[in-house]
Amino acid sequence: MVETLLRADLSPEQVSGWLARRGLLQISHETIYQHIRRDKACAGDLWRRLRHRPKYRKRYGTAEKRGRLAGKRHISERPPVVELRNEVGHWEMDTVSGARTKHCVVTLVERATGCLLIAKLANHTKAELNRRVIQLIREQRRLFKTITVDNGTEFHGSKKSNGPPV
Repeated sequence: MVETLLRADLSPEQVSGWLARRGLLQISHETIYQHIRRDKACAGDLWRRLRHRPKYRKRYGTAEKRGRLAGKRHISERPPVVELRNEVGHWEMDTVSGARTKHCVVTLVERATGCLLIAKLANHTKAELNRRVIQLIREQRRLFKTITVDNGTEFHGSKKSNGPPV
């Protein structure tokens, strides 16, 4: 019955709904997709009836699309004491932004203690990030020895500052 409906060009979602409305069979559309995949593995042709055939791609070797920062030091160049987490003052920084919104916060986590500093950013730009982080550092200057960041483009302005040295 399922294969007949698929060959009549109904989608797995439509097949599931059609059978359920008539009280013939309760079957998930995902179960139908799994059947189609098994059929394809056995040289079947049900997959050709799908409207949108999934395009599989290799997931290795993807190029960085966010830009590269020339001269950025590799994480392996961090002082060894940072890795040991025995000394207070070594921080990791990242940004968290909402989906489909301009809201953004910067987080700083101290590696030894797990202490967390969070600050809201007015917008998700390098300049605003630098301004806010410099403000946080100035408020707690004695707590900071190093800060490690990831490869996000928002950190590409980390060598520049918006004011006098900290």
